[in-house]
Amino acid sequence: MALIMKKILPEFRFPKRWLLLGLVPMALLAYLIWVAAPKQTTTGKPEVLSSETISPLGAPQPVVLPAPPRLEGTLMLDSVKAQSFLVYDLNSGATLAQREPVQPVAIASITKLMTGLVIYRTMPSFRQTITITPEDLYSVEPKLGLKVGDKITVGDLFYAMLVGSANDAALALANHVEADTGENFVELMNNAATELGMANSHFSNPLGFDSESNYSTAEDLHKLIQEIQKYQAFNLVGRNQTYSFISNAGIEYSVQSTNKLIKDNKELYAIKTGYTDLAQGAMITESRDRNHPFIIIVLDSPDREADTLTLRSQILKNYVWP
Repeated sequence: MALIMKKILPEFRFPKRWLLLGLVPMALLAYLIWVAAPKQTTTGKPEVLSSETISPLGAPQPVVLPAPPRLEGTLMLDSVKAQSFLVYDLNSGATLAQREPVQPVAIASITKLMTGLVIYRTMPSFRQTITITPEDLYSVEPKLGLKVGDKITVGDLFYAMLVGSANDAALALANHVEADTGENFVELMNNAATELGMANSHFSNPLGFDSESNYSTAEDLHKLIQEIQKYQAFNLVGRNQTYSFISNAGIEYSVQSTNKLIKDNKELYAIKTGYTDLAQGAMITESRDRNHPFIIIVLDSPDREADTLTLRSQILKNYVWP
């Protein structure tokens, strides 16, 4: 083979100057590769980038809220009779409509939302049973009609209190927390209000019966709703039109939802209602129309249902979600 190649290809020799010209770019390339290569420290480990050039692992990222809906019409709210109301977008937190949102008013059984929060935080399990005592009985409707000596789970009393606003259920739970923890239940309610920044609220009882020292504002209730909606237990209330259960003694109990709107409006979800002579009508409802949830808080109203529907209609008519 060598003889054949030698015959085919004449002997070829590079002039020295060509050889030098070829070595120069090769040396330059080798230098560039050496410069770009990672350097070694005295310990033999690659150099580490400083915190000035790279974010630390696990650094919290800023929370980016979705853009709020845009008002592209005129809200017609003259027909809303409530003394105070607040409507806000659940995702962005933007206020969509309001009237006297920081005015303290009586809130009736809306109070039971705070009662529920304290119970949720203090009771170790919803499966725990409570033995009903004479101190747990309460004759004012709505009520379960509890029987002394009956044993009922915390969960059943909790949902009867929120779905049907059962006064005796709320009282039994509050009494049990006091007996179990040795702490005053009302103090626990007000401590929680302070923690949540509810500066214009005060609670004097776990039921919401009329008292000059039991009040809140639409803005403060906004803060309370934000807290309770973190917990699945509260979110299960929304579409329940009744709540029924059988106690350990075999007694059947049942309550009806106090929110009359959820029966005929599948986009509406109940949060809580209230009514007393002092507070008039109060209602907190979530609207989930077209996957754009917003909260409607109506306080001190002669017709809480009509006011809620009017506010909902005006929001859907005049706001556009991005």
